[in-house]
Amino acid sequence: MSARKLLEEINQWLPGLEAAVCPAAAVLKVFDAIGGHINKVVVPAAAVLKVFDAILGLEKSLSDPQSDVHSC
Repeated sequence: MSARKLLEEINQWLPGLEAAVCPAAAVLKVFDAIGGHINKVVVPAAAVLKVFDAILGLEKSLSDPQSDVHSC
């Protein structure tokens, strides 16, 4: 196959390939744009979960009759 024929063939399927890739690139741009906003939500939510976990641990230790917290 000649180089010219190959280039013509490539030019025929490039628009279809471009149409398939463009939506994926648009999705990546959206994720890039909202990434900072997601981070601003996830970090405080993770902090709340850590506090909740600490409270549960404290509650368990305070309700344990073997705990030496009650001896004070």
